[in-house]
Amino acid sequence: MLTPKQFTDKIAQDCEALYQYHEQSVKSYFDAKPSKDQMVEYFSRRMINERMNCIQISKRVSALPANTPAEEMYLLSKQALDEAKHFWYVKEIVEDMLGHEVDVDATLERIRQAQLNSDTETIRPAELLERFECADDPLALAVYQYIAEGMAHRNWVMQAECAPNELIRAKYAEIAKDEKFHASLGRRALEQLVVDQDTQERAQVLANQFIEILWDLRCIKQHIPMSELH
Repeated sequence: MLTPKQFTDKIAQDCEALYQYHEQSVKSYFDAKPSKDQMVEYFSRRMINERMNCIQISKRVSALPANTPAEEMYLLSKQALDEAKHFWYVKEIVEDMLGHEVDVDATLERIRQAQLNSDTETIRPAELLERFECADDPLALAVYQYIAEGMAHRNWVMQAECAPNELIRAKYAEIAKDEKFHASLGRRALEQLVVDQDTQERAQVLANQFIEILWDLRCIKQHIPMSELH
């Protein structure tokens, strides 16, 4: 059996190719010089994903047992607050592009309808929190935080370097720092949990499932027609 630190180191190695792939996807997206309409669509989906993150992490906070250590409750609550901030930041980016306030309800409904009408399954990273019942499963949440938030950190560092204007670069530089913190919470929780062989085996199964789904992630390619946002 691996030590907890050896186990989390192994998961990090398992994720490296995935992270590099998505970093390059972000770079390629901006190198292609997307139009204003395309960027509105892209960041609208980022906005909705941040909102979903906030809701799902908040559900986990509300489900914490009464004897949860105060520090753990504080740190997870901090992540929920960060996700709300990220939603706010990305909403500001979308509204700066549009020149007016975005209708979040309409945007969310259009995304839902697009997914229902799609011939292939589409998913946003935050949906994994609900799919894997992370609000009620500390191990699933820790694996999600470590892998998905780690990927977000790498993506948004790249986005802060490649984005075409200062507003996006500044907002995503701060978001990237927060995502690194969230990934560290996942590693911290995972190392506290994977202290026996059975838990390590279940965590590895979860990690493999997350990695497989994130390899096939098509969020950058998921667009809503601009006409639907007005």
